[in-house]
Amino acid sequence: MLTKEQKTVLSVIFGITGSVLSVCLYGFAVGGEYLCFKYLLYCVVTAFVMTSLAFLFIFGKKTPKKLFWKELYIVIILVVSALQLLMYQPLNLLTSEDKGKEYEVEITEFYSTRGSTAVYFTDENGIPRKKDITLNFMIMDSGELYPQTGGRMIVKETNGGFNCKHFEIVKVTYEPEVFY
Repeated sequence: MLTKEQKTVLSVIFGITGSVLSVCLYGFAVGGEYLCFKYLLYCVVTAFVMTSLAFLFIFGKKTPKKLFWKELYIVIILVVSALQLLMYQPLNLLTSEDKGKEYEVEITEFYSTRGSTAVYFTDENGIPRKKDITLNFMIMDSGELYPQTGGRMIVKETNGGFNCKHFEIVKVTYEPEVFY
């Protein structure tokens, strides 16, 4: 007979494995972009099922009635859902057989606010794209160009295993002159 601690450890191990398998199942069966309503709903439903099974395995029919356990149950569902959301893009790239292709694009918009920076561009198929980036200001001092609206940059487009495109900024090639 397993103790509650052993059952908890087994539940965590199977939960992480189940989350990875769940993301792969969705990615290979449905695929596409992951920041959509149907994938968010899928994450919440699968997290609910996995958490319910884990609580049933750990506590059996004697489920705790205290408010703490009910709150913990909801927090675990949210954590597992977030874990599945965060795992989608890395697993998409990990399962990719595509080496990617590089091409030059024009920066249509560039936003930099406290805490977030985004570069908007149009890919080679004419689809508007957004790439969130973190700017390393140490690189800026080394003479490299800074992404700005109207500038040009080279992006690397990789089609992942889940048929979700991933863009990586390789280099900024043109920086328009700014007059103050």
